Formats: sequence, structure tokens, C-alpha cells
Amino acid sequence: MVVGKTEVQAPLSEKWVLSRLNIPSPGTIASYRYGQYHLHETATECRVYLDRYDPREHPILHPADDAPLVLMVIDTLAALTSGPRKPESPY
Repeated sequence: MVVGKTEVQAPLSEKWVLSRLNIPSPGTIASYRYGQYHLHETATECRVYLDRYDPREHPILHPADDAPLVLMVIDTLAALTSGPRKPESPY
């Protein structure tokens, strides 16, 4: 859901928490979380997403289902840092 900032008439409640760990979309000024809701604030609008899993309650399921790019980056880094595989012996 996208809401223009001019349409927002009240500040976010204290239940919304600043999210420091996220992959921001272009133009994101800040990102906030409230349970499964994730809000990206830009200069002109607020974009609200509903995640399937709250990352605080499901730290494994959230990146697997709601943020697969995070898992892809982790897997790539693990592959790059694990070193080359040893060739199997033909015997």
C-alpha cells in the first residue's frame, strides 16, 4: 500500500520501531516495523508491506519467505569464503 505523506495526519505510534536491518528500496529515508507490517518512508510517500513472518518472532522463516535476497547474499558469501572443493579421487 502506498500513502502520500500529505495524507498522513498523525505521526506513527510508539509501537512502530525503527528497523535498522533491511534492504531499502530506492529513495528510502527510514524503515519501520510493527509486527508483520514493514513501512518504508520516502520523501513523498510511505510504502507499507505485510510480511508473512515477523522477523523478531521467526528469524529463520522471515528471510526465507519475505526476504529471499538476504539468503541469496548469505549463501553467496558462504560459497566465496568456504574455499575451493577438493577434487574427488577417481579410485
